[in-house]
Amino acid sequence: MMLKNITRVVFILLFAVNTMTTNAFSSEAGDASSTEAQAYRFFELGVGARVYTPLLLSSDDYKTDTYLPNLRFGIKWENGIFINFGNFGTRGNGVGYNFYDYGDWEFDALIHLGLSTTEIGRAPSDSEFRFGFRATHYSDDAVFRVIASPLGINSEDDGFYLGSWYVKNWQVKNWNIHGIAGASYFSEDILDNRYSVNFFQETANFRNYQAGAGVTLEFELGVSYALSEDFVFEASAGQTVVSDAIFDNPFVDKRGQSYASVGFFYVF
Repeated sequence: MMLKNITRVVFILLFAVNTMTTNAFSSEAGDASSTEAQAYRFFELGVGARVYTPLLLSSDDYKTDTYLPNLRFGIKWENGIFINFGNFGTRGNGVGYNFYDYGDWEFDALIHLGLSTTEIGRAPSDSEFRFGFRATHYSDDAVFRVIASPLGINSEDDGFYLGSWYVKNWQVKNWNIHGIAGASYFSEDILDNRYSVNFFQETANFRNYQAGAGVTLEFELGVSYALSEDFVFEASAGQTVVSDAIFDNPFVDKRGQSYASVGFFYVF
């Protein structure tokens, strides 16, 4: 099954790169930019801690995670191939190809993480990878991004995922402040594969449940402060509001999940 899905992804990726880049270079639109992609490279290594409210039934009101080290990096070569990890949330991370630019927009083919590894019913080693397309618009102080992925690589059901985020930045003296608002749609195939009670061992205390499609909302407010040329302090707080399809699962205790985090990063 996995080999079949990988073959499908490779075929789709090659087809997209061939057809879409051909269209881009043949386009005569005045605003279109199909020149060599702008390369970039950054690495950040940090330590920090996060406090959050567990989504599942738990005796703890809050839980704490520490991360040491926390690596964030991005590399993009002039041929358009890129790797992103650690920024814009896990669903924006992955490996892909920037096949077309139009003004302030970038269009990519992308293999990325699907549901978070902390979602119920999935061990950290069971991360879902998906294939799709990503569009990003950049302005002076904001970023808007959309990801649409119709194909699961290592999952039994493809399903359909659609996510969008808007990031706004403000500069106040030496502080950089950012706000993030996002929404993610998960099809019934995706949520039922992870939130159906059939996925667990049923007990007398938990009824049978089959999840449908749903939309999850995400909000975050954060700050960063440059302590020196190479060291940066960061702090953020956020709230995730899950859909009825997730909340109605008898194992889920809360409508949403709150979190706060602090960290120190060294910028290479």
